[in-house]
Amino acid sequence: MHARNVDFNTALRQAAEWLGHALNGATQSASTTKGIRRFPTLSEAIRFAVRMLKMLVTRRDTYRNRNGNEHLVVVRFDGNGKKDFRPFHRGRSGWVMSDPPGPLPLFRLPEMLARGDELVLVVEGEKCVCELETTGLLVTTSAHGAKSAHKTDWQPLAGRTVVILPDNDTEGRAYARTVAGILIRLSPPAAVKIVELPGLPPKGDCVDWLHARDPQTPEDIKTELLVLVENAEVIREPPTVAPVESDVATRLNSTKPKVELPCDGRLLSQFAFEIGGHLKTCGLYERGGVAFIVNQQQDGLEVVTPQMLRTLVENHLVCYRMRRAGQNEISLDRTMSEGDAKGVLCAQQFLKRLPRLEKLATTRLPVMRADGKIELLPAGYDSDSLTLTIPQCDYDETLSLAEGRKRIDDLLCEFCFADNQRSKAVTVAAMLTLYGIGLLPKGALRPVFIYLANAEGAGKTMLAKCAISPVHGFADTEGAPKDRTEIAKELLTAVIEARSYTLLDNCKGHLDSAQLEAFVTSVRWRGRILGVSKSFCGENHVTVLITGNGCTVSSDIRRRSLFVELFMEQERAEDRTFKRILDDGSLLSMRSDILAALWAFVREWDAKRSPKPSRAHSSFPRWAEIIGGIVEFAGFGCPLETAEVQSASDVDGADMRELVGELTSQPLTFDGVVSLSREKGLFERLLAGEEELKPNVKSAFGKLLKRYDQRVFRDGKRFVVEGKGHSRRFLALTEAEAFARSQGQHGVSTDP
Repeated sequence: MHARNVDFNTALRQAAEWLGHALNGATQSASTTKGIRRFPTLSEAIRFAVRMLKMLVTRRDTYRNRNGNEHLVVVRFDGNGKKDFRPFHRGRSGWVMSDPPGPLPLFRLPEMLARGDELVLVVEGEKCVCELETTGLLVTTSAHGAKSAHKTDWQPLAGRTVVILPDNDTEGRAYARTVAGILIRLSPPAAVKIVELPGLPPKGDCVDWLHARDPQTPEDIKTELLVLVENAEVIREPPTVAPVESDVATRLNSTKPKVELPCDGRLLSQFAFEIGGHLKTCGLYERGGVAFIVNQQQDGLEVVTPQMLRTLVENHLVCYRMRRAGQNEISLDRTMSEGDAKGVLCAQQFLKRLPRLEKLATTRLPVMRADGKIELLPAGYDSDSLTLTIPQCDYDETLSLAEGRKRIDDLLCEFCFADNQRSKAVTVAAMLTLYGIGLLPKGALRPVFIYLANAEGAGKTMLAKCAISPVHGFADTEGAPKDRTEIAKELLTAVIEARSYTLLDNCKGHLDSAQLEAFVTSVRWRGRILGVSKSFCGENHVTVLITGNGCTVSSDIRRRSLFVELFMEQERAEDRTFKRILDDGSLLSMRSDILAALWAFVREWDAKRSPKPSRAHSSFPRWAEIIGGIVEFAGFGCPLETAEVQSASDVDGADMRELVGELTSQPLTFDGVVSLSREKGLFERLLAGEEELKPNVKSAFGKLLKRYDQRVFRDGKRFVVEGKGHSRRFLALTEAEAFARSQGQHGVSTDP
């Protein structure tokens, strides 16, 4: 059924009409497609379709997300003694008869969140929830009952006491074991009990148990139930779900889709295509030619391995193999082999059916649509921006610009910015870069944000976390990279996991990394996934943040970076006094307030026709135009202003300027340049130490000097390297001297 702007009842009528047309059309075709009911005559097919149209909607249960917004509606049809359940959700342009993308919320989720750590009962089915909650207890279930536990986000039950009341049948007990296993593996784990209600008839549930207690009062029933809960033991280990003989028959006869495993006459490509079609709405995504699943404990993506795929498939499908025994064919419930799983994960027939994912967000972030409209992303998967949003917090979407400015000023008031306005503007720019990544056009480069200070304890890392925590929650930090292999590994991991940042904390010495320089100018990043032996190439949406005391960077990194400079007056960090505590916990508690302020900046900037900043930047022009424009519009100044003490970050460039100022038109040898540099205290990171330079130091210093050959410095002097190898000579010429020298080299006399 195509999504259109219709009301809910109209959508139901269209669904029934669509089903009638499908049945009617089946009689006109000679096809033997499996799964379509056949009728001997057209009139009989029409009568059946009419009966379907006369079905009545007897239940409508609404699943709501953390915000209390409608996320999924499960409708029950009853007719001719049969029942049928259909899911509906609101698409971008109307009702759609399917589950919404992404994990499904628990039934009664807002009520559970509002009632804190109260005991939660898990039952099978919405009707059971509605009946049992008349006792005043908190009750929930997952959508679609026993066959859908792994489609649901159970994280809201982490750390709580949960009691599962299984139905009295094989599927009910299997559902209870599956849910218990999920809850025990949460972080922190739930305290789980399974209570089998006494006296249930075969296939009975908690509704039967409640009706058997009529006319007891709800309070008496609640007391009896709590006694059963009290006497049950907490499950310490995930219960095994090894099938008994009856379970096999149940699975083969279950409502899960059946897919035949590869065999003679059954190609792996066909199997992979069918598997992809069934799993495309089950939380699997394609990114860079690799299948991923969301790891909600780490707020990132995790590569689907063959072992994971084998069990994931069993949660949603029944894989079987046909075997001939005499004159009979027997269907055997089987787990796909590891070889088949590897083949599926490599098959384009499988990967192309999965939704493509580029970004993962834990809060609703702004996005600029193709028509230029700016809006907040919806929860779930957004096919236009290729973003999956799993909101962890809500925030005010109507905050004023003035109030937003006040909140950010209050957040940053105790940081000692060396130059006040510019460094503060860069700090806000870093916050907006992570929040507003969806505002930037495809391929737009972003600056590196480098936080420097004159001493330890000035607050560099916490200032970086002010940009990270509102968007991502707890900030993951990486120590200073030790070598190029470690840097490359960290950058590739950030891209693979679809993270929007990486924080290299407490860098010391000189940072000169070819990998980092290439990374910040790359729209896509390629590497080999460790442990999977598979190449990966994905979109690079990672913003790099670096902190350091006395840290220096190469000129290539400098020109691609914006600097935040802190200056602490106190001799010791512990002598500072603060008006309030600012740490990871307090940052998380302010998360909603900060997000509301950032959205106010974006919303008001857009409403004022997106004014541009007072300065541009050649290394990241589109970022400067959008993020720089928002920062300056919000009243924090221009983050693109030149840093007052920026030379401290590019020590090689500063030393080179001083060296050129000391050189004349009289050439110096390499050893002469080394002696002059040491006399003036230049290039200490290379030349300090022993009198005789080691070969590797000579080579590094020689390459540094060669990099500046023929470049003109601010005082108008041109640095010149003449000759090669041991005969190299170094000099500095004014423009007049350089011109005269070039005329003389071409045989033209320079004498008057």
